[in-house]
Amino acid sequence: MKRKFISIFTLFILVPIFSMNVFAAEESAQKQLVTIVAQAQPPTHIILDTDMSTDTDDLIAVRQCQQYAQEGLISFDALMLSDENTLYQGRTAAEGILDSYGFPNVIIGTSSNPNIETNLPYWGWLSSHKTTGHNCDTAVRQYRKLLSSGGTYGIIVIGYFDNIWNLIKSQPDDISNKTGMQLISEHVKFFDICGTGRGFKGENNQYTGFENNTCFYSSSYTASSQFYDCIGALNIPIYQYTSDDKYIAYKCSVGGKDQLSSGDVVYKAFNGADKYDGGAGWDAICTWLLLPIISNDFSSYGIVPEQYSVTSTWDSATRFKSVPDVNGNVTMLNMTWSGNTYRLYIDDSY
Repeated sequence: MKRKFISIFTLFILVPIFSMNVFAAEESAQKQLVTIVAQAQPPTHIILDTDMSTDTDDLIAVRQCQQYAQEGLISFDALMLSDENTLYQGRTAAEGILDSYGFPNVIIGTSSNPNIETNLPYWGWLSSHKTTGHNCDTAVRQYRKLLSSGGTYGIIVIGYFDNIWNLIKSQPDDISNKTGMQLISEHVKFFDICGTGRGFKGENNQYTGFENNTCFYSSSYTASSQFYDCIGALNIPIYQYTSDDKYIAYKCSVGGKDQLSSGDVVYKAFNGADKYDGGAGWDAICTWLLLPIISNDFSSYGIVPEQYSVTSTWDSATRFKSVPDVNGNVTMLNMTWSGNTYRLYIDDSY
């Protein structure tokens, strides 16, 4: 069945004239596109793996998944946490945001690495909004339960890579007689990775500047290295956004000030983070990309897919070695439109 999309010319006409207030209208270009894609195929099952703790973009990523689920684009099945504290406020904060928006059945996977983050400005506020008891277990066990139950999943990684690395190296247990690699190979449809949020092309057309979660914590560096090496060998699609403009994430800052009401729990959570005016949109960009990924339509969004080979080779200049390769293990989604244009789409997605 051939899918129908609003023409690119229509989008160019509609997007520039949308003010933030107009975006609150019932039928915007963004939501029309989501509806068209959702009607063309069953919802894609999604797992969101996040370091929801300090930045506003993590909260918006959760909110985007909830909105996409309400619109029928995805089935929001699990929220995995790659950081925690000794009070387990990360888990209860996750329950709070899910309950506030009416998603009591999304399961939660908890981190085995307490105290990765030390500044947790909104966990207490969100925790106070917990109203139900979610299905909670360690992230690796939740992954194994979901992947062994049948079906296929898209996995968004906007946090550290420790949960995925624990899944990769997991062995047969009481949940499944298969290894983590076998479960991933059989039941993961794609990975959507927030890995080059500040990336830009350097010498030899390499992408450099892989973002914080990938490179700058020792445990996460080891885990992300293994991710590229192991998952790349399975030929499962890995998508990462990037741009020749290395500051696109800042131009796509998210804060909810114009999209969410002053009484919204996420809006109030921003106050604890002192980010009412928004923050860099790394995770929000990555999650928004579900729309072009699921529809397999990148050109309508000014995105040029480019095959790259990403390896665990690391140095202070390039961090990860990322070179053009027609048989590469990662599809770099080069976002060619202006940051302000993408911000309109991202704001409207939640």
